[in-house]
Amino acid sequence: MFATVCDLRVSLRQSGMDSFFCLPTAEEAVTKLGSRRNFYGESCEEQIKLADMGYITGEAREQVTMFPQTLDEFIPADHLCRVIEAFVNRLEMASLGFVRAEPAETGRPGYDPRDLLKLYLYGYMNQLRSSRRLEAECQRNVEVMWLLGRLQPDYKSIAEFRRMHGEAVKQAGAELVGLARETGLVRGEWVAIDGS
Repeated sequence: MFATVCDLRVSLRQSGMDSFFCLPTAEEAVTKLGSRRNFYGESCEEQIKLADMGYITGEAREQVTMFPQTLDEFIPADHLCRVIEAFVNRLEMASLGFVRAEPAETGRPGYDPRDLLKLYLYGYMNQLRSSRRLEAECQRNVEVMWLLGRLQPDYKSIAEFRRMHGEAVKQAGAELVGLARETGLVRGEWVAIDGS
């Protein structure tokens, strides 16, 4: 049986029909799906336009606006990202032990440790521990785009930041808890640990 399948592939390749059995690209599949017509001869676009009349619809993806929205408009004034931004900007990074708190005069510029600390704190508060997950959030999450100014560090840079600044991040976390106590967000009276 295996020999006949291989012979069939070879003969198809020689006859030029092997492309008939290849999977189409995503663009070809969308084009084929969009060109199909129903029983009444309506194309997919016509069917969607008819269906949209009965629903609330969003903007077209290709729609250009005269006054584009900024990232700042998407983040409310009382959002957690704004708290993280204000907290990290008031920290003395060099005294906490962050390496490269001041940029070097020569060489390729690196990421500001403030930006990576913001990303780390955001991930901690949203149960995103993985460096690869944080990298993905930088590319798709509007909150993280706002927080980092659309920077997209790769997972290696994020992991290296964690490795190099473990103690400094702990001290920054302690300062965050201290700030929360000062402002009355946390009283610190009861602590519960679940061992399950």
